[in-house]
Amino acid sequence: NEFNFRKNLSEQLLQAIKTNQLEVHYQPLFNTKNKDIQGIEALVRWPSNTESGLPSVFIPIAEQYGLITSLSEWVIQKVCTDLHMIKSYIPNIKIAVNISPLHLRKKDFVESITSIINNAGINPKHLEFEITETAALYDLKTTIKKLHALRDFGISLSLDDFGTGYSSLSYLKKLPISKVKIDQSFIHDLTTNRDSASIAQAIINLSHCLNMEVVAEGVENRSQLLLLEESGCDIIQGFLLSHPLQTSQLKQFLAAKPSALPPTLEKEPQ
Repeated sequence: NEFNFRKNLSEQLLQAIKTNQLEVHYQPLFNTKNKDIQGIEALVRWPSNTESGLPSVFIPIAEQYGLITSLSEWVIQKVCTDLHMIKSYIPNIKIAVNISPLHLRKKDFVESITSIINNAGINPKHLEFEITETAALYDLKTTIKKLHALRDFGISLSLDDFGTGYSSLSYLKKLPISKVKIDQSFIHDLTTNRDSASIAQAIINLSHCLNMEVVAEGVENRSQLLLLEESGCDIIQGFLLSHPLQTSQLKQFLAAKPSALPPTLEKEPQ
């Protein structure tokens, strides 16, 4: 039954964390203006578990069974290790890591994170933490304090899945974030749904007024890309540009085209 399935999966996941069966895959983000790689998002994968190894399955289980801190800390340690190689191709790179709301709520969250990064000998300016609107608004006062501590340490902060929560714009100003990611549900039907296009444009305008950069995730075709460029979106991410890559594939990708978008995506002559 469902209970046994989830319990068994949580035990397998704990074992996978302990024995390094998980992997971090990396998806590049591109600057729309100069076509450089602007950053890379780290995404956890469980390739040895072919049946239930999707993040949409195992991350909620990690949260339910109290494994999310171990999982997140494993990912951050792995990213810190891989950063040494990635920096050799792009010295000023930032790697974005998703932070679970439950992990963020832990009392010693900031201390444990800063300790991992210091022990890895990584400059925190190479890291960016992505938090969701709902995570940011939970116990706002405490969260703001934690986010300021992270930013003061040197980690950049971005707001993920923007447009899907219920955050008041007044809260947005209080959060020490430098980047907003438009939820991919708006990007998906950007070129066919006028409302989605209007919402995306409004998020871009609002973010720019607050001196924040805007990322569009889930860009899958050229017409979406062109519309986002016209709308003034700063950074794009999605299968059109690059799938998430294993570390070895990322190394090949960076060596082959250290900064540029695939040539087919360059703007056509006017």
